[in-house]
Amino acid sequence: MSAAYFVELEQDIEGFDPFVNGKSLALVEGILSAQCEDLGVVPMINFVVVPADQLADFLVGEGLEDLAEQAGQVATHWFDPAQDRATFSALVSWLRREKGTPATAGIEAPEDVLRDLEEIEAVLQRAEKAGVRWRLAVDY
Repeated sequence: MSAAYFVELEQDIEGFDPFVNGKSLALVEGILSAQCEDLGVVPMINFVVVPADQLADFLVGEGLEDLAEQAGQVATHWFDPAQDRATFSALVSWLRREKGTPATAGIEAPEDVLRDLEEIEAVLQRAEKAGVRWRLAVDY
């Protein structure tokens, strides 16, 4: 079983499904984050938020009950799609331009990565239009 990134919206947008496959992004997150730094945009990993209840469950499983109680007090963080879309737009442009060159040598399935980035970009455009905040989450 492999990890996948997906978009969570703070509230539903009527008639809109924010589905993103996200598996290809999880496989190349390190490459994309490094590229974000070169492009001067916020690294994609910075948008990943682990909900407090999931963090607490993980900590309990690790035998850290005291920390798990504190995890429930962590504020849930959401991001502004109007500001954050720049990261995904920059990555889409970069991958379109550099696909097949040595710069993308570590990306085995560039078409899949491009599709996932474009899907996130489209979700953020829709969220911005609706005034809905977002975050990335990880499904393991």
